[in-house]
Parts: sequence; C-alpha cells; structure tokens
Amino acid sequence: MEYLYVLLVFLGVLGYIIMTKKRKAIEYYEATKEDLVEAWEKIGNLNTPYEIPDIPLSPIDPSNIKYINSKTQLESAIKILSSAQFIGVDIEEYRENTYLGYICLIQISVFSTVYLIDALSLRRNISSLKPIFSNPNITKIFHGCHNDTQWLQRDFGIISVNVFDTQLAGKALNYEKLGLNYFWKKYCGYVMSSEYKKTMQLSRWDLRPLSIEQQKYAAMDAYYLIYLMGIMCKEMSYEQIMSIREETNKICKKEFTKVVNDEKCFKIMKNYVKNQINPQSFHVFSEVYKFLSKIAEEKNVNLEQIVKIEDLVKLSRAENENINDVKRVFSSPLISDYIGKIENIIKTSIEKAKKNFGEEKGEAKSRKEKKQERYNTFLKKFTISGKVFENCQILIPDGTLLCYANHKKVNWYLERDLAEVIREDPYTIKLKFEPNYKMNPRTGEGQRMFYIKEKKNECVVCGRADGFLRYRVVPLLYRQFFTEEYKDMCRHDVLLLCANCHENANKHCDELKKKISKDYEIPLHNFGEIHKAKEKLFSIRKNCISLNKGRKTIPENRQEVLLKNIRNFIDENPSYTEHFKGQDIWEIIIWLCNEDNCKELLKIYGDVNWKVENYDNHGKLVVEKVKDMKEFIIMWKWNFIEKMNPQYMPDSWKELFHIN
Repeated sequence: MEYLYVLLVFLGVLGYIIMTKKRKAIEYYEATKEDLVEAWEKIGNLNTPYEIPDIPLSPIDPSNIKYINSKTQLESAIKILSSAQFIGVDIEEYRENTYLGYICLIQISVFSTVYLIDALSLRRNISSLKPIFSNPNITKIFHGCHNDTQWLQRDFGIISVNVFDTQLAGKALNYEKLGLNYFWKKYCGYVMSSEYKKTMQLSRWDLRPLSIEQQKYAAMDAYYLIYLMGIMCKEMSYEQIMSIREETNKICKKEFTKVVNDEKCFKIMKNYVKNQINPQSFHVFSEVYKFLSKIAEEKNVNLEQIVKIEDLVKLSRAENENINDVKRVFSSPLISDYIGKIENIIKTSIEKAKKNFGEEKGEAKSRKEKKQERYNTFLKKFTISGKVFENCQILIPDGTLLCYANHKKVNWYLERDLAEVIREDPYTIKLKFEPNYKMNPRTGEGQRMFYIKEKKNECVVCGRADGFLRYRVVPLLYRQFFTEEYKDMCRHDVLLLCANCHENANKHCDELKKKISKDYEIPLHNFGEIHKAKEKLFSIRKNCISLNKGRKTIPENRQEVLLKNIRNFIDENPSYTEHFKGQDIWEIIIWLCNEDNCKELLKIYGDVNWKVENYDNHGKLVVEKVKDMKEFIIMWKWNFIEKMNPQYMPDSWKELFHIN
C-alpha cells in the first residue's frame, strides 16, 4: 500500500509537470499593425447589404466531416475555402489551465463539407488561414461572433472581415431564445438539448485524440450556419440586415487586448447581478478583480482557479466593512501570500467609494425610475406651457378678415404705424394699406380658409389643453430638399400634439421612414464621407479633452486606451499624419483640445458648407428618387391620419388637403 501511495503521488506530480509544460508550450501570434490597419480599411468599406446564400436544407453526412491535422491537409482545405462565397465558422477553446485560454479546434463549413482544423498540432500553420478571413468577398458566418473573432485575433493574429452573426439575427427578429440549438430546431429540424450542448462545450478540447462524439458535435456547430443565414435574412428587413452589418463591423474592428479595464469588469459583474449595479460595489469588485487578474497572468492560471467570480461579487456587495469572509473566498493556495494585500485593497476601495459616491449603499434607481426622470426633464425643457395660438385678428382696410396671428406679429405692424387697434377682445387690428398676397393655385381656397379660421390650443389627437410640442407631419428630413412649389404644399403641416401623442406619432413616423429606406434602398443615417470624417475627429477631440483634464486622475490602463485611440486615428489618415509630423503625442492632444484647431484641420476637405454636409443625406437621396412628389407628401399626411386617428383636427386643415 505504501508503494502504491508513493506511485500515485509520483503520477500526480508528473501530471502537474506535464500540464505546466503544456501551458508554457502554447504560443500566441499577435496581429501586426499593418494587418490591423489593412483589415480596418476593408471593414470600413463594408457598407452595403450582405449577399444572401440560397442552399437547400440537408442533414449532415458523417463522411463529409474532415479532420485536418497535417500541413498538407490544411493546404488542400485552404484551396477549397478560398473559392467559397460563404463559410460557417465556429471555435472550440479551452482555458481551464491557462490565464488567456487557447483555441483547440477551428470548424469551417463550406457546401456540404465541414473541416475540423486541429489548432494545437497545426498551431504554427494556422496563420495561413489569414487571407480567407480577411477576404471581403467571403462572408464568414458565426453564431455569437464577439468571442470567436477576439480569440482568432488573440491566438493567430487573424482579423475577420465581412462577418454575419446568426445570434444578432435572432435578436433583430426579436426571438426570446438565441441559442444555436433553438435555431436548429426551428429552422433545420435538428434537436439537441441545452444540457447536452453545455456538456460538450465544456469537454476537454485540449486532449488528443478527440472522440468521435466531440468531432460530430463540433461539426454540427458550423454545418448549418450558411443555411441559417439564408433563411433568416429572408425574414429580416433591409434595416435589420444593415444593423447586423454595422454591429459585426464594429465587433471585428475591436482590437484584442489583455488589459482588464472598468468596461470589462462591468460586463463580468453584470452577469451575476440582476438589479442595477451599485457604484460602490462595482468599485470594490473592479479593484479586486484587476489585482487578481495580474496574479493569474503572472502564474498563467485561469482566474476561476483563484476565486469564484460569484463569491467575489457577493463579497463586493457586502453591507458591512468588516469583511470576515476574505479567507473563505480566497482560499486557493495560489494566493495565500496575498490575503493581507487583498484585505487592504477592499478596505481602501470602500473608503474611496464612500468618498466618491456617498454613504448610501442602497441599489441604484431602477431603469423605470430613471426613464421617468428623463421624461419629466424633457417635458419641463421642451413642452410649451402657455398658449401657442393667441388668435389676434388682422383685417384689411375694408374690414375683411385677412388672418389670425400672435401678438408678436400684430405688434410689428403697430410699431411701424402700419395698422391701428380696432378692439381689445378679441384683439383686432386693421391694416392701413392693401396687402399684396398670393395664394397657391393648387390649394388657393383651402389656404384662405386655413388663415381665416380660429385655431384651438389643444392636442389634435386627444384634445389635451397643455404641454404641447409642435409636430411636422412631413419630416424636415425630406421637406428641406423639396422645391419651393412642394414646400408650399406642406406649409401648414405643423400641428400641436401633447407629449404622449408626440411620442407615438414619432414611432409611426420612424416606421414609415424605415419602409421608405427599404423601398428606395437608401439606408437611414446615410452620412457622407465628409460628415464621417468630422464625426471621427470630434470624437477623438473628446478623448483628448479627457486626457488633458484627467492626466493625473485617470487610471493608467484607461489612459493607454485613449492614447491608443488617438494614435490609431492619426496613423489611419495620411493627411493628419503629415500635419502632425515631428510633434509628440501630448503636443497633438493639447492642440486637438481646441475646437477652432479641429475646424482648421477639416479644411483639408476644402471649403465645405457644414450645415449642408453635416446633415444625414438619406432625405436628399430619397427626394431625388421620388417620381411623384405630390403622392409622396399625401402619403405622409395619410400616414398621420390613419395611425394617430386625430379627433380634434382643425377643419381648415382638412379642407386645405381635401381630407374627409
């Protein structure tokens, strides 16, 4: 028995040594600056809808699952993948025995074949996949692309260009469940339980050989992705598809970093907290988490081997300062030497949090309460509490009513001795001259009736008599590009609505805008290149101001992120690079803090009328494509009538536009 015990101890130590060596053997290949810039440029040019695959639904054939673990096999697979228009991609990662984790298997589906690429035995050869992932003519289809694209960049310096995400598609289609197995069942008739899928996800992907069960599971994760993209895109609107394009572009442009910042800490803590996160609790959590991350990186172990995140969250939310559970929570021998340091961090963090956020430890206000506060502020700031229509009468010399007006307009005539007061109630003036006015021949009689009828101060939808907002039936987005003739047709389309009705009307207005965007194939928020350049510059200016003001107070890791953003911005634009040649980064930051300097820098684009170029040119492009402008205007008026069903619409408005 004694010999057996010694043997078991020896085998345990040997296993530990082997695993330790294995951890050290894992190599990572970072993306070069040139790779990043080239990929970002390609991603920046992806602003059109996806090509949509159209393939039949067919079950997977086990004979078409190809396991790739030699350089020759990989080269053969790459030849086939390079000619594909669509590929499905999934990753199997393992992180139990390392800080960062590492990719063990890359699954790529094309046509009816799935390649299982062994990322351990071929680790030094995986970079040969770079041209495929950076090719904008090949659509890469992931399910939950954020992690997979970051892992590819972390391990092999691979940046993905032209990505579609079926999980984002599920969100766009408002599905309650977003798991891949849910989509398999809904669209493909393939059933896999969530429990089994979770078990397979957590299996030992780092061990070789992989079991037949693991290979089949891994192949399934990639096999249906191309079919799912095709069927889901057919159910989505143009706007929904473009929103996925924008989101995946944003994800793929994100540079991988090992830096643990507040943003990352917040995302992690949010997974364990159902309610709003208390600022004090978050401060304690983030400080301890950052410290433990450094230890985990130094020892090259997974953070969960040091502490359970759930326990750390509970500890950070403790109601008292005398934390007695520190030793219980941090019981791992890996950090036994750091208990005193951790206790000190917690104590310091609580004191600092109290100073910054006050003594109250209650949970933050709910979203509903915050939303109501914002709404009340909006009402107070923007709604009109007094009378909008003062209904003063203006008569021409023969005593005929010309129109109703407000006191401001009436006083303009009186101050110049162009009119005289006839009576006080209702306040009426008579002009001393014969006005020269013309009516639009299209709407002449209706226009006259509009001017000579008294207007009520009430919401035209519900009749409420206070808290008004003006509402344009034909949005300014389009109207500003009308010719004068058609601007005149919607001169009187500004109506009074209460705040609630105004909000509802805007929702229906947005729906029609989206329909127009789809019908005319012109994206909403379709800004020109000059506007994009201005937005980028002024966004970087905010970074510069933050750095300049908080140079001594902003955490070092946050400063690094901001400095990196500024450097990347300058490096990506040759004109800016030339302008700042010979200056150090802080000279550039101070210079960019000045708004006038930024405007001066924008002169590289020539003499630009920013009031025009700054605006979303969706409206301009739509107006240029409209064949019948009169019908376009009437469509907007009928949209308001049908969707809002106004009960207090002025008769003059109805007569003006021949609406029953």
